[in-house]
Amino acid sequence: LPLPTKPLKPHLTGQEKRNSEMICIFLDSNMLYSRSLNFTTARFVEKLDELIGEIEVNDLYGYVKIVIPQIAVSELRKQQIDDFSTVTKDLKKTRLTEQVIEIPENYEDICDEIFSRAIEQLRSGTVSVEIAPYPPDAALQGLIQRAIRKEPPFEGKEKQTDKGFKDALIWESLLEYKRQNRGSDILLYSKDNRMMDAFLEREYQQVFGEKIQMVYRTNMNSHQELLERLRTLTGSKDKEQAVSFLQQLKNQLIQLLQDTPAEYLIDYPKSFECGGETLLIDGCTIQEITITDESEEQDIITFILSLSMGYTYTTRDGGMGILDVESAAAANYCISEEKFYLQAIEDIEGIYIEYDGPGLELPCV
Repeated sequence: LPLPTKPLKPHLTGQEKRNSEMICIFLDSNMLYSRSLNFTTARFVEKLDELIGEIEVNDLYGYVKIVIPQIAVSELRKQQIDDFSTVTKDLKKTRLTEQVIEIPENYEDICDEIFSRAIEQLRSGTVSVEIAPYPPDAALQGLIQRAIRKEPPFEGKEKQTDKGFKDALIWESLLEYKRQNRGSDILLYSKDNRMMDAFLEREYQQVFGEKIQMVYRTNMNSHQELLERLRTLTGSKDKEQAVSFLQQLKNQLIQLLQDTPAEYLIDYPKSFECGGETLLIDGCTIQEITITDESEEQDIITFILSLSMGYTYTTRDGGMGILDVESAAAANYCISEEKFYLQAIEDIEGIYIEYDGPGLELPCV
């Protein structure tokens, strides 16, 4: 398969934008969570840049605005601080050399500065980004009644009613944002079924007399569903859909991994104890691939992967079967070489195997 060539970013100065109101893409917080270990940046921006890149390459930046509720920003900040604490707690116990690793004690303040700078930069980008404030105090009564009645996005009678509080706050933020921007069309983008509930769709219709656009993200490796909806709403469906450089790489990596021979993924034959029985693992295939994170540093783009593996095995009495196992992996793309490398993979026993340098070169098939 031919590898994509990294394009130059288009010069956008002077581009005309549509004079009518924007389509406001209201993002759920689960769309922006990143597991990156780079705590010098606002990690959610990596996820946002991926979406922005798809909007830019399809020339939709003049039609849409991305809206992030303040509760999502606060939640993402808290997650980043908590992850920093977890990682540095282990680092404090680690001594690789005589050199002491200096860990800042005031990371909460540092994180506030990082997020403030990131949000300021996002506001001045090609794709308009806005932070929707918390709903007014009056909305609190609505939240209380919603919780008491166990209405979506709070969960049903068999479950705890407080589990959907953050989702309910996001929904109230969306309603208030619409009240302040009556001329704009709202598109809710989420991978949470509770936020896609038909009850919420009917509520929006009753309050504003118009339909809310809801897009549920089913493919974690692309924004295809969202782009198709935007192309329909903006009348761009007849134009050829473009794919960003990053999305081309993700598609290419998934194809390469699906075609990768088993010997790249497992050292076999291998004995494995499972349920009191000895299994002889004699091969494996990747059944499903999810790219959970990506980051770029100098010449390398790193992809963090979640893999559903199918290990074929035989038993001592001649039985055969397939063992389904969830694994983690990491792959690198070297921009200058235009090559993919498998950097690390978790084996059937949960041992994380890492390769030297950029990793084990993946075969082009």
